Amino acid sequence: MDEDAVKNVQVAVVAMFFLLLAGLGLAGSIFTVTDYAKARASRHWPVVDGVILEGALPDCKPLRYVYSVDGRMIESQRTRFFTSRGEIDQGSIECRPGGEVALYVSPRDPKAAVLVIGASTSVFLGSLFICAISAFVGVGGLVRISEILMFERRGLSAQNDIRNHQHGVEFQRPPLPPR
Repeated sequence: MDEDAVKNVQVAVVAMFFLLLAGLGLAGSIFTVTDYAKARASRHWPVVDGVILEGALPDCKPLRYVYSVDGRMIESQRTRFFTSRGEIDQGSIECRPGGEVALYVSPRDPKAAVLVIGASTSVFLGSLFICAISAFVGVGGLVRISEILMFERRGLSAQNDIRNHQHGVEFQRPPLPPR
């Protein structure tokens, strides 16, 4: 492989890394905001009785339960939202098959049920901060790569441009080739 081909592959790999980082940051931010909104809303959801299908002490994991809404039996495993405040109160449920459990069910989406309600603002802000940093670094990396590529297309190196700018050296850019 010649030198230009190797450099193009390297630039493509780095660009894909920054694109992935930006995408994960954006997707993580959307997930965090959506999860936090549902966790906050869960404080006002109606309580429905459910029956544990699977669960083992001491921590009730894995937990699988079934409940009925409008005559429909729904099975679920979710115990809490990612941004929820706490964990399952072990003393409040019978963590064995056939044990009863109080569930909080979304009136908008009966398939969404949890045992732990509420949201933690600190978990939300921490997660959102990490996602925002990821998106910022990813976008910043993409911008920097595009700057470097633009300088090289014009026949200038980014390092020379920065060095000249720092020392106050004015220079003429070469004219663009005719179209």
